[in-house]
Amino acid sequence: TITGGAESYLQGLDPMVQNPGDPWGRTMNYPRIWQFLFYFGIDQGDTTAFGMVLIFLFFVGVVLVLPNAAASTTMLVLAAVLSPATLLGIERGNIDLLIFFLVTFSIIMAKTHLFSFFTLLAAFCLKLYPVFGFVLFLRVSKVLAIKYASFLALILFLYSYFYHSDLALISAGTPRSTSLSYGINVFWMQVARFDSTMGWVARVGSYVVFLAVIFVSFKALLKKNRIYLDSIHTSIYLDAFRAGAGIYIGTFLLGNNWDYRLMFLILAIPQLAAWSNTDESVVKFISRFTLVSIFLSLWYLVWKKFFGIMPYGGFSSYLVDELANWVAFSGLIYLFFASMPSWVSEIAQNTMNQVRR
Repeated sequence: TITGGAESYLQGLDPMVQNPGDPWGRTMNYPRIWQFLFYFGIDQGDTTAFGMVLIFLFFVGVVLVLPNAAASTTMLVLAAVLSPATLLGIERGNIDLLIFFLVTFSIIMAKTHLFSFFTLLAAFCLKLYPVFGFVLFLRVSKVLAIKYASFLALILFLYSYFYHSDLALISAGTPRSTSLSYGINVFWMQVARFDSTMGWVARVGSYVVFLAVIFVSFKALLKKNRIYLDSIHTSIYLDAFRAGAGIYIGTFLLGNNWDYRLMFLILAIPQLAAWSNTDESVVKFISRFTLVSIFLSLWYLVWKKFFGIMPYGGFSSYLVDELANWVAFSGLIYLFFASMPSWVSEIAQNTMNQVRR
C-alpha cells in the first residue's frame, strides 16, 4: 500500500483517493504523514527491505517488555509471538509492527513522561489507533495525568478539525471483514449476511453485553479491595498491560480489525500471568480465563482445522473464536478498571456521591 502509493504519488495522483501503484488497486488508508516517505524515491522494489526493518523492530519491542521475566512468562509470550495471528502481521510486513515497537518503547521510557508521551504521539500520527495507548499515563500523578489528558484532547480536536477529510478517506479505504477479524461489529455483521433481522438482534445484544461489562467493571473500580497496589505503580508489566489492554479494548470498539492487531495482547500477557497466581480468587479466575481466551484468539487458524473435520465445524469454530474475543475483551475491561490508581477510584466515588445527592 505504501510503496505502491509512492509510485502513484509520482504520477501526480493522491494515493488516498486513487492508488494504481498498489497491485490490488487499494487506496492508501494511512495518515498523510506517510507520504513524506515518497520524497526519498521509494517504490515497490523497496517493499521487502521495508518489511524486514519492521519485523526487526517488532522483535526488539518484544524483548523490551520482558525484563527479568520468569521462564513461564517468557514461554507464554513466545507462544503469542509464534501464533498465526502475529505471524499474519509479520508475513504481511504490516505497519502495526512498527506501532508495536513505538508503544513498547514508550512503555520502557515511561519514567521520562514527556519523552514517552511524544513517542506515543508519533505512533498516533502514523496509525491513529495508538491513541488508546495513552492510558499508559495512569501511572503518573492525578495532576500530571489531567494535564496530559487535556493536552491530548486539544491535539485530537485540532487533528480532527484540520484533517477531517483525510479521516473520512482513511475510513472509506479501510476494509471491514468479518473473517480473521475481531471487534464489536464482527459477529452481528456476519449474522446479518444470512438474516438482517437476526443481525439487528445480534447488534443490539452486542451493545447490551458491552454495557453490562462496563457496569460490572465500574463497580470493581469503586470497591475498596481493588487489585491496584501502590507497590506496583511503576511496574513495567502493569504499564504494558494498560497499553496493550487499552489498544485492544479501543480497537474492539472501533468495529472491525484484522487479527494481526491481536499482537498488542502480547503486552498484557506478563501482568495477566502475574495476576493468575495472586491470592485474590476473583482476579485469579478472570486473569486465567482472559489468558485462555487470548490464546484461543491468537491460535484460531490452527485449532479451526480440527473443527473442520466435524459436522458444522466451520460454524462452530467461528462461534468459539467470537466468544474468545468477547471474553478477552470483557476480562481486560474488568481488570483494567480494577487496577486503576487510587485517585481514579476517588474521583469515581466522589462523582457517584454527587449524583446520588
